[in-house]
Formats: sequence, C-alpha cells, structure tokens
Amino acid sequence: MTQYVEKRSAHALAVDRGMTAKTVYERYDDLYRSAPNQSDVRGYDTKQGNTGYMPAPAAITPKVVSKTEYVPTQSEREKLLPYFHKLNPIEQHKDLLVTKNVVRTKEDVEKWKQNPKYYDVRGIDTQPKELIAERLKVALTFAGNPTVKIQKYRWKSQLGEYSYHVRKSEVGSIRIDKRVESTGRFNQAFAHEIGHAYDRNTLGKLPKYANKDLTNPVYRTGNTNFGALIQADVPNRERDYGITQNSLPMRNRSQVMLVTQKRINPYNPKLGMGNTGYPSKFSKYRNKTEELFADWFSGLITQKNVVKRQSRGFYNIFRKANKPLVRALRKSDAKVTQKYLGRANRFM
Repeated sequence: MTQYVEKRSAHALAVDRGMTAKTVYERYDDLYRSAPNQSDVRGYDTKQGNTGYMPAPAAITPKVVSKTEYVPTQSEREKLLPYFHKLNPIEQHKDLLVTKNVVRTKEDVEKWKQNPKYYDVRGIDTQPKELIAERLKVALTFAGNPTVKIQKYRWKSQLGEYSYHVRKSEVGSIRIDKRVESTGRFNQAFAHEIGHAYDRNTLGKLPKYANKDLTNPVYRTGNTNFGALIQADVPNRERDYGITQNSLPMRNRSQVMLVTQKRINPYNPKLGMGNTGYPSKFSKYRNKTEELFADWFSGLITQKNVVKRQSRGFYNIFRKANKPLVRALRKSDAKVTQKYLGRANRFM
C-alpha cells in the first residue's frame, strides 16, 4: 500500500484528534485516504488513551495545482486567450478576481469557450497569484504598518500572533510561523493578524465601532459589535445589557460566525460539547469579538466574494465605514488584473 501523506494543517489535525470517529482503522485504509476527517487510524488521529500505534505519515507537503486540472501549453494558451479577451474589460477583471470551476480535461475546454465567465482555465482566467499578495500589502498599510517577522517558532497550536502594549499607542507587531508556508495557509494567517492590527489601530479610532465602555479603544482590539451600537428602536435596557436576537448586530454577528466557521477558517463549533451542552474553550475563543472580526477580515482579503455574499449585512456596514481601505483594495486589484486583460481592453 502506498504511503499516506498528511495534507491537513497541524491545527486541523489537532481538531480531528479531539473527536471520536465512527470508524477506526488499524492501518491507512483506502477509504481513510479519501476522507480522513470521517474516520480515524488507531494511534494516529484517535483521542489520547486509545491503545495501538501507527507511525506518523509523511510531513505536510506544499499545496500544488491538482494534477487533474488541465494546464494549457504555451501554444494552447495563445489560442485560448482570444476567447477570454472577447469579454468586455470589466467582465475580464471580475473573472480574474476569483478561481472557480477550473476545467479538468482538455475536452472540457469547449465548455469554457461557451461560457468563460462560469468556468476557468488554469493560467488563462484564474486568479493571478500576486493578487492576494498585493491586497495584503494594502491592508498592512491601513493597519498602521506594524512590524512583521516571519520565522520558525516553537508554537504548537498557533500560526501567528499580533502583539501590542495595552497602554501605549505604538502600532504593535505581527509574527508568523514560517512553517505555515508549507500548508498553503500563509495568506490566511497573515491576513488574520493584520485584521487584529486593523481592529486596534484603525477601528479603535472610529466612534461608530468603539464599545461605549472602552475609555481608550485605540489601545485594544474588539472594537466592533457588527452593527450600530445605539439604535432609536432599541430599548435602553437592551442598549445597556445586550442585543436581541432580532437586532441588526446579532443578525450580522450570526452571519459572520457562520461564514468563518464554514468557509474562511473552518472548525467544528460543537467540538467539546459532549453531554454538557457547553462549547469547548476553543469554540469560545473563536467566538470572541476580536477573533470573529480577524477571521472575517482574513476572508475579506483572501475570499472577498465569499464574505460579500454570505455576510452581506456586516460587509455593507464595513464597506461604508472604511471607504479608504475598500477603495485602495479595489485599486490594487485593478492594477494586478489589468496586466492580464486584452491589450485593447486595458483600462488603467
């Protein structure tokens, strides 16, 4: 049997080891290979205390383009580009912002020719690799340009951190574990920490987002409640002691929780509940205001189409209150994509 290669992140594997799967294998069965989150191998991703031992699989390998995708040769690419360039420049630009429905075989290219806006061909209308990198640069600037260090740390359960002095107005610093680069989650981890910095250094200065009990909101994170803090139709008691299930902030918060749990930085929110009905410490941590915002912000940078569609309420609030950042991100996107448009259609 061929060697099983672990492709999940250290965090995802730790989550798996905290759960009990219905099926437990004694070796790396083919079914386990196809869906490791649905079953366990005894002694590898079972809970601590199980008997048996299974040698650890190969180290996490860098994320690469699937071998099942069709990647055109240079001559094929030159023949396919005119089909993409037939779209108007705005449509070309929007198509390049996301990678979706990448064709798998050369025969599938015909479907792409008929509807290039729905399908993608790798290297033709997939998202340029530098697009997210440029967004990160923009976001870092608007977050106050905290210092960034990328190196190997001895962390066991985290990918990065944002640190700052509570009583000083310095912009703080970001550290990212260099090992995260091999998991394909570097952009997400970096954007998450930038989100913390933006929360503290920028949102902390916006009265609309500042919690009214924070005397110096610029010195800490957690400055948004995902909606207007005081509304004319909300009774004073609810203003002071919480927000109702039907209120705008609660609805927006629920959307943010769902999109981060399921799409941006997935995890099992029921992990640790058992028969107690209470979420684990990890779930409580992920649901803290500052962590929800940082996760959502990482989605804004790396998966904007997802947060825009699935958390529209807070996205619209954030967009209107943070116009300089939003405009700068759009300008950055246009600067990147215009290099890939048909020459006659370039709009910058």
